[in-house]
Amino acid sequence: MLRATGSRSLPALVLLGLFLALVVAAPSRPAGPAGGGRCSRFASTTGNDTNPGTSQAPYRTISALMTHLAAGQTGCLVRGSTFNETVVIQTGGRPGAPLTLMTGPGQGPLATIVGAITDVQQATDVRLYQLRLRGPSGQAQPLLTIEGSRSALLNSDVSGAATAASHSQSCLLINGATDVVVDANTIHDCGRATGAGSAAIFVGSSNRATITDNFVFGTTGDAIALGPGAKRSVVSHNLIFNNGSGVWFSGTSTAPNGSNHVTTNIIAFSQQYAVHSDYPGQTSVRTANLVTSNCIWQGQISITPPGAFLTAHNISADPRLVSPATSTAIRPGPCFDKRPVHLYEDVALTGGAHPVLELPMLGVFYVSSAGSIYNLHPGARVDVICVSGCTGSEHLVAGRSGVVKTKLLPAAVAAGKPAKLRLVETRTGYIGRWKLAVVGPGRLSTLPSPTTAYCLPPKKQSC
Repeated sequence: MLRATGSRSLPALVLLGLFLALVVAAPSRPAGPAGGGRCSRFASTTGNDTNPGTSQAPYRTISALMTHLAAGQTGCLVRGSTFNETVVIQTGGRPGAPLTLMTGPGQGPLATIVGAITDVQQATDVRLYQLRLRGPSGQAQPLLTIEGSRSALLNSDVSGAATAASHSQSCLLINGATDVVVDANTIHDCGRATGAGSAAIFVGSSNRATITDNFVFGTTGDAIALGPGAKRSVVSHNLIFNNGSGVWFSGTSTAPNGSNHVTTNIIAFSQQYAVHSDYPGQTSVRTANLVTSNCIWQGQISITPPGAFLTAHNISADPRLVSPATSTAIRPGPCFDKRPVHLYEDVALTGGAHPVLELPMLGVFYVSSAGSIYNLHPGARVDVICVSGCTGSEHLVAGRSGVVKTKLLPAAVAAGKPAKLRLVETRTGYIGRWKLAVVGPGRLSTLPSPTTAYCLPPKKQSC
């Protein structure tokens, strides 16, 4: 059963006014690098910092690469390279002409950076795009610190799993910046300290941070902390699961926190709190923080002190994760429309703890009660598996026509009894699709409708 979640609600007109004010103020999501990600200069672990930075003669370090970039240019790291270095970005871009660091074109895994990255305050308009960031053993500072306004972390995989247990650090710290965007990332295993835990994403003394369409999981502390001085942040369409707690609000009398909006997220399987707050030394506050329209499952809501945040239109419902321990795939249900939309639409799909998967998706397929499954990719494998009300399975391969004929489905329809069959289309090198065929007396329907859910390779956990 669905039910509203939270102990204090806003009057409808007040909620609408605050919501519209926050939406109008929210910055738009940046796209990937302009010009199709055209690389201005390159770095590779086989290069040399005395080189000119061309694709044939790249720099050896990221630091050298960044010092040779100007506003509007893109620095590319050769695919498959692993850079073990601490990077301090001293100069950035300008509005409309960002400075971009990204994995270069071609085949192979994303470039990996093992070490702390700091985007200092004067380095505004910096974009980090399609990178793997890893915390080295013993690191005692955040993996990524963003102090430059209008900077962004996009479509990247960030993990603090290797950091030492003696340290408790966030994967991402947004500090003293305005209009920072964190979009379409997988951020996981952060703050792995003994007896304590930092947030995966910590926003402090910053204005209008936008945190959208991310997978955030495996953090010992809070997934997202809107700390002292965080104002007008928007946290939306994130899948936040398997963390110590989900979202945390905090402020002080000298660094107030307010007008942050946490909306349309999935916050599930928190060990303690789904959403909570802490304003030391204050018995009541007026923050205008909103927590609205989220799907919350297995986690408490704690509003301390009164007024720390207000709730409305949240639901308590199982998000229907296929496998909370191993996969981020979600089956259709009441939480489905709150998932990270951008990631599920983008060909660069981030699949949980796996690196970013730059794979094409198979198209939508269709099914008829006569047993034809069509609009398949030629050569794709099609598995027809009885879930209930029938027995058996079929394993078929689509020919050039993109059509296969199953015997199980028409047999189930002819039997005239309720039955369910799972139809799965997979092909090596593609993100697959699945549907559930529901057979009833004289009818056939498919779920989800009108499209299908995704399967995440390589092990088809979500199928």
